[in-house]
Amino acid sequence: MALAILSLVVLILVIVISNVRKINLGIAAMAGAAILMLAGGLEVSDMLSGFNTSLFVQSAAMGLLVVIARINGTLSYLSGKIFQIGGGSAVRFMPIVLYVCLVAAEFLGMNLNSLVIPLVVALAFEMKIDVIRLIFVALLAMLGGGQALFASPGRFFNSYVEEAGMTINGWNIAILATIAYSCLFFVFYFAFGWHKGGAVTLPKREATAPKITVHQALTLLGFLVMAAGVLVLGQNLATMALLVDLVLMLIGACDNKTAVQEMPYSMLLMIGGMTMLTGVMQVLGGPELLANAVTQLSSAVLVRPLLSLISSAMSVVASASSVVQPTLIPMIPTIAEHFTTLSVQSLVATIGIGSYATAISPLSTTGMQVMTAYDAVYQPDAQSRLRLFNRLLLLAVGNAVVQMILAAVGYYGIQLF
Repeated sequence: MALAILSLVVLILVIVISNVRKINLGIAAMAGAAILMLAGGLEVSDMLSGFNTSLFVQSAAMGLLVVIARINGTLSYLSGKIFQIGGGSAVRFMPIVLYVCLVAAEFLGMNLNSLVIPLVVALAFEMKIDVIRLIFVALLAMLGGGQALFASPGRFFNSYVEEAGMTINGWNIAILATIAYSCLFFVFYFAFGWHKGGAVTLPKREATAPKITVHQALTLLGFLVMAAGVLVLGQNLATMALLVDLVLMLIGACDNKTAVQEMPYSMLLMIGGMTMLTGVMQVLGGPELLANAVTQLSSAVLVRPLLSLISSAMSVVASASSVVQPTLIPMIPTIAEHFTTLSVQSLVATIGIGSYATAISPLSTTGMQVMTAYDAVYQPDAQSRLRLFNRLLLLAVGNAVVQMILAAVGYYGIQLF
């Protein structure tokens, strides 16, 4: 019991220290894992056994593919094309085109958010419209397509589920999430008055149709081949991504040296460190202790909304993929044994969706990107900056409440196929 409590305390300290001292979460997590190893009298092999090799290789392969697409301008081409198509004759169609295209990009694992967010903020400024009206479209698309198995959040989520020894229908959860967020999108579409929009003239840089190069076309083909290999041929995602990476580098689709240098090493380090820490925590009984606390304080009716609330609250200050999910998902088998009327899939999905509900808050990485782009484009005063901060926070809280309600009614337990 004492070691289980200690493991949870170390997790909290790792999160706090990495945020306060701006230390890479992976490094802090490795140190935390080492401390728990010594305190629990474990072997080094026990600590290393938690390292998720599958997730690490998959993330490295997909990360390199996205870097290649960014360096050779494929991502810029896609985002420019979205704006050029969406801003044609009527402003009311722009959010719909933007939403659909960004969700599709998430399903293919293209991760356009970091590129699109600054462009969306700049476009709102040029069009002289409230920035929240346009940026929320991009944020909802990120959430709506993020659970797809090719998307970065979906890859992390499904890998943690597999590592915990559970089997789920990942695409079923992804499509349910897309449906839910698409409904939410149309609620805000009408609430923000987009349906009343008239003709609009886009700024020159957004109105000009981008021209695709050979290397960009081949990169897009690579994404499609990867998707076909996984969905049609049943191949491993990491294997297909690595093959596409190799081909693109051999044909010179980008500067190979630059691509290797710009790999997301910080994220890979974070994955390695956190999977090692959560692995040691499982050995010491941390997730099981947390699971027992949830089962004792809850009931079959309340456990899913409670899990959603815990996931959303933790994600306000910690990474959903690197901290919240690897911490909470391993406790699902224990909860499922206690509440036999609830499906494992609905419990797992509650954590997966709930942990991303607050990813749009201004305290999250994505929310900070919005605030940074807003400052750079609008150069606002303190009052305007605070207003956007509060509105993003309010939208994140509202989304968390919506996900709690969906969890309570068992929406994510629906089997579509």
